[in-house]
Amino acid sequence: MPAKEKRVAPTVRYQWPVLVDARAMRMLETDTDVQYLVIPVRNRSGRKPDAQLPDEKGVEDKTNAFLASLGLSNAFASVKEGEVKATPDAKQDAAFDIFAGFEEYRAENNQRMENLRNQIVAETEWLDASQLSDAVGFENKNRSAGPNTWKRRNKIFAISWRGKNLYPRYCLDDAYQPLPVVKEILDIFGDEKSGWSLAYWFSSGNSWLGGQEPRDLLTRDKGQVIRAALAAKDGIQHG
Repeated sequence: MPAKEKRVAPTVRYQWPVLVDARAMRMLETDTDVQYLVIPVRNRSGRKPDAQLPDEKGVEDKTNAFLASLGLSNAFASVKEGEVKATPDAKQDAAFDIFAGFEEYRAENNQRMENLRNQIVAETEWLDASQLSDAVGFENKNRSAGPNTWKRRNKIFAISWRGKNLYPRYCLDDAYQPLPVVKEILDIFGDEKSGWSLAYWFSSGNSWLGGQEPRDLLTRDKGQVIRAALAAKDGIQHG
């Protein structure tokens, strides 16, 4: 008896935001490089609303304001009527300004980002290109040449801070050589994360690591850190 062919549910792409029921959620066409904020709602109107929300511009503005208050951004930008395009974070600002018309949220978000960056720089050791070159013994007249080569080869990453590239000490061993596990992690993320995004990830408590920060386990449990990086890459939430 021939095996019963497995039915594959069709996928549906909507203009976001969209109101769907549990069954329709399973048929949504989604993008693997973004996460989705799902808010359960109860319908008290006594009628079935359309999937595409009315007053789309008003809903979009309110949604963007709400996301901005959480420090999040809308990953979908309307390119033209009836077409939606997912854009990487690095290109998001050029494609869509979520703070347009909400300058108070822009100021609050900028302050949060500044505070977070100050904290990240203050709580660990960072080396500029000249300091790293001296520690390693690079003899190039251009003190940025050696560190930049490592960075291009995904052996280390850098953040831009007050006109300088800074390199994290926790990515280096006692002889100031890049830890091999760092390259494995950076290869996993590819071009998806900027230097600051990587710094946030390495410095944040991670549920896949029992709340510990990835940077603290690079030499003690590199296998688990790699699994955490793969989970982050795939957008998998723990627990």
